[in-house]
Parts: sequence; structure tokens; C-alpha cells
Amino acid sequence: IIPRSILMTTFEGSYYLLCALGDGALFYFGLDLQTGALSERKKVTLGTQPTVLRTFRS
Repeated sequence: IIPRSILMTTFEGSYYLLCALGDGALFYFGLDLQTGALSERKKVTLGTQPTVLRTFRS
């Protein structure tokens, strides 16, 4: 399955790398900005179609 959308973002002071796949799955990783290391891979299913990630402010 091919990544369709990738986004680096911050939630409550922690950095994350989000990767949306063509099958509706979203993988997200903790990101260490000093080393570039990824940690704590998690997966969420958002649907069955490709997802496009975009930044927003709230």
C-alpha cells in the first residue's frame, strides 16, 4: 500500500509524523527532532478511501 499523504505536525508540544495510506489507514509516529528518530508507531483506520492530510489552526 502506497503512502498518499505525509504531514509533520505538533500536538501539545510533541512532534508527530502522520502518514495516510491509499486504503484509508493512518499511521502516526512520535518524532524526535534532534535525531530524526521515529517511535511509537500507531495505526488508525479512517475509512476505505485515500486520505489527504492538511494543516489547520484551531
